[in-house]
Amino acid sequence: MSPTKETPGTDTGLDPLLFRLGFEHSRDIIMFIRRVDGRILEANISAMSAYGYTRQEMLDLTINDLRIPETHVFTEDMMARADGEGILFETVHRRKDGSTFSVEVNSRGVTIGGDRILISVVRDITERKRAEQILQDNEEAARRSLAQMLSVLNIMSEGVLILDGEGRLLLVNPAMIQLAGWQEAPGGTWNEYMERIEMRELSGRLLPPEQWPVSRALRGESMRDLEYKVHRHDTGKNYIALYSATPVLNADGAVDLVVVTVRDITARKRDEQELRKSKEELELRVRERTAELELMNKELQDFAFIASHDLKEPLRKIQAFGDLVVTKDGGSLKGESLDYLYRMQDAAARMQVLLQSLLSYSRLTTKLKVFSRIDLNEVVRNAVSNLEIRIKETGALVEIGDLPSLEGDDTQLVQLFQNLFWNALKFHREDESPRVKVYSKYMQNSRSGAGVYEILIEDNGIGFDEKYLDKVFLPFQRLHGRDEYEGVGMGLAICKKIVERHGGAITARSSPGKGATFIVTLPAEQP
Repeated sequence: MSPTKETPGTDTGLDPLLFRLGFEHSRDIIMFIRRVDGRILEANISAMSAYGYTRQEMLDLTINDLRIPETHVFTEDMMARADGEGILFETVHRRKDGSTFSVEVNSRGVTIGGDRILISVVRDITERKRAEQILQDNEEAARRSLAQMLSVLNIMSEGVLILDGEGRLLLVNPAMIQLAGWQEAPGGTWNEYMERIEMRELSGRLLPPEQWPVSRALRGESMRDLEYKVHRHDTGKNYIALYSATPVLNADGAVDLVVVTVRDITARKRDEQELRKSKEELELRVRERTAELELMNKELQDFAFIASHDLKEPLRKIQAFGDLVVTKDGGSLKGESLDYLYRMQDAAARMQVLLQSLLSYSRLTTKLKVFSRIDLNEVVRNAVSNLEIRIKETGALVEIGDLPSLEGDDTQLVQLFQNLFWNALKFHREDESPRVKVYSKYMQNSRSGAGVYEILIEDNGIGFDEKYLDKVFLPFQRLHGRDEYEGVGMGLAICKKIVERHGGAITARSSPGKGATFIVTLPAEQP
């Protein structure tokens, strides 16, 4: 039996034409299916459009031809239920081209012309299923995000408290539970918890509850890193907490949520206090040490005054009286008496040199640093000029390379190079005239990265064993006896002091009989 021969509207009392119009022009797929074998007896235009078949092709199909193989097993059961009380279900149908789409099927059995017919209204729910999938994916992503957030909250050392706009506790992490002393995450409101604690400013002033961070955040205020003393009434525990609070506002500007973080900073504040105490003690020691150094500096200045006045005067008298004895009675003195006189004068002369060296050394220690930009070429030329007679006596050759300009004390740097040149002239080999070469290199300090100049003073003298390198820069240290070379052992000590006052360093490379190279490192710019 086919609806084309007997229209269903006849049995239902409906106008067959109206029924046909509704059937053909419905946006839903409508099919008439024979109950006994599932044959499609009639299908509307929406069905042919959705499945891609012609009307005749549709009428040659059964309902199983429209369903994917995985759902065939359910077809008979569903048809039986549809024929009885009716059925609404979702499944997947297949088009002529093999593509599939999701559908919602509403089937009910009727009797037409004595045969049981299933009228199935099929709706394409592809977009709805896609939306549901998107919603499901979003919900899953939200669940993952929530799980990740909870995992983070659970391992955070900071306490986290989330409340709604009415102050009800929504979420409390384990750190907050421990800090607050709860047995488990509480419900209830913030007001209930407020009764358990009191808060004070670090100064000790009691903080009214309406000024607490949570109370202010519930009023829409944001705050960060506020430090308060907290006292728990239930346990008597006292701690210092660092509070931050942020309200989350809705479209109307009202507070929807409040997020509060709390950190126990008691240990940190204690460490800060101990650090301040240590700093104060260190500053006290520095002041005390500074006072001691100032006293030592004054004593050095007093010594310089004594050496330049009280000690020099007796020496001058010894030398003057010695000269008078030589002039008046030198001819009558013989043997040991004359030898004693000469030894006395020699000793007085050495003492004079020693005192002068001590004065120079002490002045370097006590003199204020007054630096200006100077040309080292000019400094070296002045040092050479001061040694002109000695240079001629020894037949020395001094070669001066291109030297930089830098900040320093002109007088002290002249003395530095004069002492180094004097060393080269004094410790020269007997079989060769002294040769001295001065040149410089620009370098980067390996630690600070600041620019420094290396000034190198090379000579062809007798050299020395580098195992004595530290010794040669100490006051009154000599590697040779007085009968071999003159001097009191202060020249290089004075050089070292000058270089250190300029923020530099001095060292040397040498070996016996092969000359020496003194290396002076000075900063390009003074701090």
